[in-house]
Amino acid sequence: MKAQIKPLISLLSILALVSGVAVQGKEDGDSKIVSAISSSSDLQGTWVSSCGKIGDKNLRIAASFDNNQVEFFMMIYGDQKCSKMTDSSKAVESFRLGKKVTSASGDVVHEIDYLSSKNYAVIALDKSVSPPALIFADPTGANVSNASNRPTKLWRNSLGIRVKDNGFKLPSAK
Repeated sequence: MKAQIKPLISLLSILALVSGVAVQGKEDGDSKIVSAISSSSDLQGTWVSSCGKIGDKNLRIAASFDNNQVEFFMMIYGDQKCSKMTDSSKAVESFRLGKKVTSASGDVVHEIDYLSSKNYAVIALDKSVSPPALIFADPTGANVSNASNRPTKLWRNSLGIRVKDNGFKLPSAK
C-alpha cells in the first residue's frame, strides 16, 4: 500500500507529472504574499494541505521539515473528505533555503533548492493568515531542473497551501 519513492525524485517531480491535470481548489487572489521566513528554522515541523483533488484522485500533501531535510508525503484517499487513505508515497530531500525574490506576480518568496534531485522552486510563509500557511511553488509548466528558470508562481489552492500540524499522523514507510 505505501510505497517509498527513490530519494532522487522530489515531490515537485511527482506534481510535475500531474500538472497538466486541472486542480480543484482555491483560486489566486489579488492579495500579495510577503514571505515571513527568516531562516530554515521557520520551516521546521509538519505542514499539511487540506483535502484536494487532482483528476479523479482525492489527496493531501504534507511536508515535514527537520533540520536541512524535508520528507514529502502524497496521500491518496478513497473519499472526498480524505478520511480513508488508500495509498501513499514519500520522497526525501535535503534542501537549502535561498534568497528572497519578487515573483512576476508581485509575491515576495524564498528560493528553495532541493539538493538530492537538483530541483529548484520557491516557497513562502504567510503569517497574515491564521493559522500561518506555508505555500509551495505551482508546478504547472515549471522547469524545476534549472535554477535560473525556477517556478516563482505560488500554488494557491488546497494542495499548495499547507498549515502546520505537528500532530498529523504521517504514513509510515515500508
